[in-house]
Amino acid sequence: MTNGKQELIRRLTVIRSQTIARTIVALLFVGIGLSALLTFFISLFFLSGWILTGVLVPVAILARRWLGDTSLKSIGYRIEKRFSELKGKLVSALELLAYQSGAEGYSLELRDAAVEAVTASARPLNLNSVIPRQRVWWSVSFALLSLAILGGFLGMGGLRAKLGLINGFYQKKVKIRFLVAPGDTDVLAGEKLTLSCGVEPGGIFDALVLELAPAPDARRTQTRRLKLISSRADFPLTVKTGLSYRFRLLSCTSDWFTIRVSTPLTLPTLTFTAYPPAYTRLKPFQLTGPDINLLTGTRLEVSGKASGPVTTGRLYLGTDTIRLLINPNQPEEFTTSFIVRQDAEGLIELAGTANQQVPVARFYLRVRRDEPPFVNLFLPGRDIDLPLNMQVMLGVNTLDDFGLTAIWLHYGQDTIDHALCIRHLAHQREDTSFYLWDLARFNLLPGDELHYYVRAVDNDEFSGPKSSRSEIFTIRFPTMTEIYQQAVKQTETTIDQLTPLKSEQEKLATELNRISEEQKKSRELSWEEEKRL
Repeated sequence: MTNGKQELIRRLTVIRSQTIARTIVALLFVGIGLSALLTFFISLFFLSGWILTGVLVPVAILARRWLGDTSLKSIGYRIEKRFSELKGKLVSALELLAYQSGAEGYSLELRDAAVEAVTASARPLNLNSVIPRQRVWWSVSFALLSLAILGGFLGMGGLRAKLGLINGFYQKKVKIRFLVAPGDTDVLAGEKLTLSCGVEPGGIFDALVLELAPAPDARRTQTRRLKLISSRADFPLTVKTGLSYRFRLLSCTSDWFTIRVSTPLTLPTLTFTAYPPAYTRLKPFQLTGPDINLLTGTRLEVSGKASGPVTTGRLYLGTDTIRLLINPNQPEEFTTSFIVRQDAEGLIELAGTANQQVPVARFYLRVRRDEPPFVNLFLPGRDIDLPLNMQVMLGVNTLDDFGLTAIWLHYGQDTIDHALCIRHLAHQREDTSFYLWDLARFNLLPGDELHYYVRAVDNDEFSGPKSSRSEIFTIRFPTMTEIYQQAVKQTETTIDQLTPLKSEQEKLATELNRISEEQKKSRELSWEEEKRL
């Protein structure tokens, strides 16, 4: 009878041990599966790794439920439920095993006989079938599935998965770069400003947080959740007072940046200095504006002193933009220069510490052109016939506002296609020149005509030399008939001029004869006679 008791106890103890062992293994795999699943969600949604401690709750609940019915009596109930042959017997036998001889008067032999009968009935039965083997299978499957999900996400999620995992368990190693604009800046009161922040690595996060405070160490801050579009978020605001701001994402934050409110710049001093082109030989001079009248090619230097430090400045001249040069030692001072080419309106804009361009001065530029020279061919100043000596004296008067360089003689018969420089001028503003033109080498024939004019060139080195020319005159070689007629006319003119001289000569001869006769007589002449003689 004792062997039956021990056999029954042994079989039930083995069942309980295997049930506990398998339950512990099942709980372990459930914990692994839940840990893997929570790690997946932590990495996916950038959650804190502390959430992983939540695995203990369902594991504890399952442990209480699964390990709470591992007593021999509970196992006996499960066996009776499985095997109808033992229903109502096995649990009773277990209770009898705890019975000791007492007042009831039951004999131990009767107890052992009952236990032996139950043991004999259970001997051919597979009592191990009540061991919960499926718990292990299902828990292992759950763990493998969870690990597969986590592994697939970490393998295919790339940088996002890696960063989410690091953020969950190693926050100090999370590296996020904030690209903040405009950073520390100065603005004018009421100015509209956009705070921008890009994040690297990009394409991972959906939003970040903007923190606004009166100062970096202020306890009270305002937060704004900003949506990231193409890894960048923008926040427009109108600045009324100074403030500080920074951006936050996960456990990382950018530096604090400060927005300062500044007063607009003014320009109490503005000077214009004109440097005329070198060929004019004019000295530099200053102007005050706003109306400025200058010669084309003049270099105009603009300088000024603002009411405060200048960071950048621009001069808008017509359609051109000219950068102002800031004095590094005196940031209130600036200068720039340009060449005057055409009429234009000038606008000067300065930016102070607020880095906002503010218009501070306006001027109007009017251009004066270098006029072409004046030329006058005053000698002979008309059409003439070629003199007999084949030479023509030319007289030229020239005048220019800044200087002359040369006088040219252009000539030709059918076309004026020859040129001759008759005088070089050293930048004189006025000149009168004479040139004896020898036409003997031209082999002109009677009836030929030679057309000519003179041209004066000025010294404009900026726009290019300009010139002016005189009227076109003609020198004509007379025909033989015209030469003969002219000679006859000249002879007649000479005769007409000599006829009065002939009578005068006769009178003079008569007077000389008289004086000679009287001298012969007196040998002396009176003073009046000598004077008459």
